[in-house]
Amino acid sequence: MARKSPPIEVVVKATQMITPNLKRIVFSNEELATYPDNTASLHIKAFIPKEGQTKPVLPEISPEGRPFWENKEDKPYVRAYTVSFFNKENLEIGIDFVLHKKGPASQWAAKAETGDILGLSRPGGPNEMLAPGDSYLLAGDLSALPAMRIILSNIPDDASGAVFIQVPSEEDCIPLDIKSSEISVNWVVEANHKSEALSTKVKDWNWPDNKVSAWVAGESTEVVRIRKYLKTKGLSTKDYYAIPYWKTGETEEKYHAERHVIMDEIT
Repeated sequence: MARKSPPIEVVVKATQMITPNLKRIVFSNEELATYPDNTASLHIKAFIPKEGQTKPVLPEISPEGRPFWENKEDKPYVRAYTVSFFNKENLEIGIDFVLHKKGPASQWAAKAETGDILGLSRPGGPNEMLAPGDSYLLAGDLSALPAMRIILSNIPDDASGAVFIQVPSEEDCIPLDIKSSEISVNWVVEANHKSEALSTKVKDWNWPDNKVSAWVAGESTEVVRIRKYLKTKGLSTKDYYAIPYWKTGETEEKYHAERHVIMDEIT
């Protein structure tokens, strides 16, 4: 079995504000030439430098393929993202960061400028985030928008369904590349993630009579609510993809174990 490749250092090449609360950062490194062509849709782990560091301390890889740090205090913040942009020819990869003013990744991204250094793992699955269906339902918050944009840009031209996206402000409602006119886009402007605004809109959707394929991601409590609703509609785990990205009031480190419990329940 081939040994797992270690993360690489990437350098900030450019930045762009997608919305007032979503910032795309484009990184570059010659080793990106070895990444798969479909990297723009896959998950990737970012290694965020700790306070006082100009770049993250990347792990070594054990013979068993596990990352480790000689000094555990050196371990950077590790966050998972969906790759939003990839240009293999130009050796560029882009990640969209939500600027919610809390958390090390958001704070780092808000200040990031050309020349700054981040660590990135090799990309991984899922290879297909949306199961085949007759109608499609997508729901998520701003943290899920990068993945949703990729899914929607590749959805069948004759697809029907609905998209529900919770965002903190009207300025975060941006045009989406959807080829089908039979998919409605519903922006839920609500900054309070303790509300049930998103799940309520999903439950109010006029559920079609045909086979529905669903994709849900974002704040944990709402993802779980929507997942429970999908089950009442007869959807099985092969009919939907539901993943909690984060949880209100908890750090990534504290929420990590709970997420795995939820994902085990989902699968």
